[in-house]
Amino acid sequence: RIGKMRLWAVLLVLSMMLVPAEAKRRSSRRSKSANTLKRDCERVTCKGAHEDDQENCVLKCQSPECYEQVYGADELEPGEVDRERSRRFSSCMTTMGKRKSGRRPAQQPEKRGEEGSVSAEQQPEL
Repeated sequence: RIGKMRLWAVLLVLSMMLVPAEAKRRSSRRSKSANTLKRDCERVTCKGAHEDDQENCVLKCQSPECYEQVYGADELEPGEVDRERSRRFSSCMTTMGKRKSGRRPAQQPEKRGEEGSVSAEQQPEL
């Protein structure tokens, strides 16, 4: 009788090990803030925009720099879906976000004053 209980316990544990566990989906902080920015643009900045201009307004509101890079020469037509440009815009937003947060700053030459000395802005505070 005890042997049967042990066998069932072992089988139960083994069956639980065979069932794959699903990993929890992670949502990055950056994508959450991008979604919040998009919602804010839709609800506030572009609230009164004509529905034909809504998508372009929201994109410009999210990032004027990325909008100009991706859509500046050829704006979206009303109802147009351009997955390639949408992907490029998202990529640009991610890159801009990293630069602004300081995670991956743009390369800038070291500031130096006259005669090669370090400027007052770079001198440590005493």
